[in-house]
Amino acid sequence: MNWRRGLLLAGIHLAVAWPLIVWQEAREWPHFRPSTAQPQSTAIRLAAWQEEHTATFDPCGFWRSIPPQETVIQMGELPAAALSGWGVECPAPWTFYGILHQGPARDTQRELVTVAAAFGTLIPLQWLLIGGLPLIQPRRWWLEPGAFITNCTLAGAALALIPFVAHASAIPALLTALAWFWWFGLLLWRSLRAAWRLVAHRATARA
Repeated sequence: MNWRRGLLLAGIHLAVAWPLIVWQEAREWPHFRPSTAQPQSTAIRLAAWQEEHTATFDPCGFWRSIPPQETVIQMGELPAAALSGWGVECPAPWTFYGILHQGPARDTQRELVTVAAAFGTLIPLQWLLIGGLPLIQPRRWWLEPGAFITNCTLAGAALALIPFVAHASAIPALLTALAWFWWFGLLLWRSLRAAWRLVAHRATARA
């Protein structure tokens, strides 16, 4: 295992991701209720007093405006973001956020910090593995998926920090998402090939 490479990529992604995570979480803090709020429900009830009835809205059915900074981090750290459920209004039950809180939206700052901390902890762990165990070793180092994802994340973060070109960060974010699909495809191919070789070796040994 190439620990030096893994530590380098983990450090780069941690240095890029954490400031943007803190910025995004601090931006959302004023919108959260204190921990003494009433129990959560799976929908938000809005009283329409003029018509003397109550209308029910499910936040999971609405689109929300996602800042470019959040998109860059979610795409750049896709496995960690998927496992933690960070930045998702209605996370899947198997995510850390889904296990922590069964509801459509985070309701306390404690949950907000806990999910962000879990996301930030998963980021270096994933890059220790991805960076330390590259799936391929091309002649040009930047063609390796981990290096390509890192370069796109750096470019997207740089663009996202500039207000008048922040939306242009969607281009490297899209390339990053495609690179992750490339990496998962390589992982599946390598796993299937290793399994096939193991089966063929056992069959040959028995013969």
